[in-house]
Amino acid sequence: MASLKRTIALLLVGICTMSAGKIVPSDDAVNVKTGKSQLDESQREFALEDGAFTAVKMGDWTIMINQEMADRISPADLLPTAEELADNDGDVVVVKSMDEAVQMIRNAMAERRDSVRVEIVNEFKPYADWHEWYAMAYDDWEKSVSDAMAQDLMAHTGVPYEGDYIQYQQAGWGYSYGTDLKVIDDKLVTFIECVFEGYYSTAEDEDQMNVQVPEVIASLGFTPLTSKFEKIIAIHDWICTHVTYDNEHLNDETYLRKHSAAAALLDGTAVCQGYALLFYRLCLECGVDTRYISGWGFDGKEWGAHGWNIADPGDGRYYYVDTTWDDAYFEAGIADGYYTYLLKGSDTDPFGVDHMPKDGFLDALGESYAVSATDFDPSTLPMIGDLNGDNKVDYIDLTILARYLAGWEMYKNLPDTADVSGDGYVTPHDRVTLARYLNKYAFTK
Repeated sequence: MASLKRTIALLLVGICTMSAGKIVPSDDAVNVKTGKSQLDESQREFALEDGAFTAVKMGDWTIMINQEMADRISPADLLPTAEELADNDGDVVVVKSMDEAVQMIRNAMAERRDSVRVEIVNEFKPYADWHEWYAMAYDDWEKSVSDAMAQDLMAHTGVPYEGDYIQYQQAGWGYSYGTDLKVIDDKLVTFIECVFEGYYSTAEDEDQMNVQVPEVIASLGFTPLTSKFEKIIAIHDWICTHVTYDNEHLNDETYLRKHSAAAALLDGTAVCQGYALLFYRLCLECGVDTRYISGWGFDGKEWGAHGWNIADPGDGRYYYVDTTWDDAYFEAGIADGYYTYLLKGSDTDPFGVDHMPKDGFLDALGESYAVSATDFDPSTLPMIGDLNGDNKVDYIDLTILARYLAGWEMYKNLPDTADVSGDGYVTPHDRVTLARYLNKYAFTK
């Protein structure tokens, strides 16, 4: 088997490397005219902490460049023209809070819009003396904008088309902010103006994704009692049997679509990032938490840029999943290798040998996304809906759940498997879900 694995590894020479260019350190963000660094110390720190985008300050604009595109795009490319700004004036959204502003910008990205201007009617009122207001309020508001753009905008919200899905599917974007000294109801109006560049998929693509993703999930035949582990296996298998690696465009630096989930689903071919982002989208649509991981993979000869996932199969821990590399086994028809890279630990073979996240990448995700050192053990998962521990789900379990909800003392302590809907609570909704499951499936299996 060892020699077989090595053979497969060599077959992956052409398909493990995402043609995304080298990772450019934040200090390499330079002024395109002077060649000098444009990052002050706070920006340099942010660029390193963020891990995905490098921030470059150019006049009133902050330019965010996808680090994996840094050798192919300059900050100047993202500065909006006067015509673009004029167009943006006609596309204004008015909100009442920074949280709402961030969501409007997220929505614009999800819709693959070129630009958006958000005006915020602030809670604070300007003083008669504008200079006094600037001294007291503007600095705090300016910091809140910077924090929102750096931390909140690309945050993992659990919404399938936000978070990693938008963060890793565009070349870059820019934003500017300030106030035109406009007042509504004696409240100062501030603005955030954004322009977006180099989406890896189009608005039309995403419209099609919104149609076809539910169709794919429906085809998988999940029931209310399908576990997260079972969902991960089904999604993994669907991707590995419906997507092929895009060798045709592997070395085409201009073809950004190959990195997208849309290419994987709609075209049936993509590079590793497309595989992983489709896995991300499908899992989140099914209530399975997952994240995208950027790093390097070793193909048996050399290390190359690579992307994969971590996912929680239901035990509250995260494990590595690489649909791209497992696809090589599927395409070769080597059945005993189909799950070589499914739900594996960080210290076990093969992930501990041939996968390496970028420095600090996992730390940036936070402690809640710590990757298990050992492989996932399915036997540790209890059966959803099995309330009496007899390893089956039947009407006895439904009776126990009904009595618990009715307040019977002897059933006051139920196992976690009583949370049939997976929302973290045991409510009448769980009883209805379990009853519907039993009525539909109990006599057909």
